[in-house]
Amino acid sequence: MLKYEERKLNNLTLSSFSKVSVSNDARLYIAKENTDKAYVAPEKFSSKVLTWLGKMPLFKNTEVVQKHTENIRVQDQKILQTFLHALTEKYGETAVNDALLMSRINMNKPLTQRLAVQITECVKAADEGFINLINSKDNVGVRNASLVIKGGDTKVAEKNNDVGAESKQPLLDIALKGLKRTLPQLEQMDGNSLRENFQEMASGNGPLRSLMTNLQNLNKIPEAKQLNDYVTTLTNIQVGVARFSQWGT
Repeated sequence: MLKYEERKLNNLTLSSFSKVSVSNDARLYIAKENTDKAYVAPEKFSSKVLTWLGKMPLFKNTEVVQKHTENIRVQDQKILQTFLHALTEKYGETAVNDALLMSRINMNKPLTQRLAVQITECVKAADEGFINLINSKDNVGVRNASLVIKGGDTKVAEKNNDVGAESKQPLLDIALKGLKRTLPQLEQMDGNSLRENFQEMASGNGPLRSLMTNLQNLNKIPEAKQLNDYVTTLTNIQVGVARFSQWGT
């Protein structure tokens, strides 16, 4: 079962990830994390040496190398979450979720400037519309999706709805963060305010559309079985003339 862990994110913007003067393939990490002086930096030489030693049988089981390997794993998770948070702040949950689901980018790799640019371009394309995401020359795996046009909006129905293992944890983190932000807004709504603000709430980054988008993304993660059962029940509820599942389209 995937476990969602609330992480303290640094307030770094997307520009923080594009101003690093290093090779495109250099591993990035957050220096001085959890301080107001946090910044994105390239991996230090000493860290590269320990990473290299970790690939050699003679050294990989030594205490210093094992500790380094665990530190790297934590650093990689933190910078990826911070980067995805910065993307979400700029482009919205829907575009980031769509890009993660459809691009099939390997999210298990350490974050580099090359990978950051690749993910950002996919999110930009998703923000502009799925047709752009599908036609992106750098995209892989999206071309097998089938297009569905409905109500003037374009959405994609994947032939294979399974989410790649490398995308599950980032997708789960984003979906749960989105739900935690959206649900308090909906709890304050009453019938009158819902009728008056329905169009705004059900479009763009409105709370109703955000709720539906994040629930649908949770439903694509097989390990989240209990959540999936709840999502299925909720999305099948009849609301007005249509099922709630159609509110996110």
